[in-house]
Amino acid sequence: MTWKERKAESRRLMDEHRTKMAEKYGVPESHPKLDKCYKLAWEYGHSAGFQEVEHYFADFVELIRD
Repeated sequence: MTWKERKAESRRLMDEHRTKMAEKYGVPESHPKLDKCYKLAWEYGHSAGFQEVEHYFADFVELIRD
């Protein structure tokens, strides 16, 4: 697998995870702050894996819920 293919696969998995988190925590995909919330959770937790990203997302999502 080339570097470009690995990067594309990594991005696909990240996007898929973001979609699952939005669905699980009841945030519509169209929410204007969803991407920012997920990116922040990613910054804090990605080094420990997707489960840690979810822990941060669960905390941060409270700030953007309507």
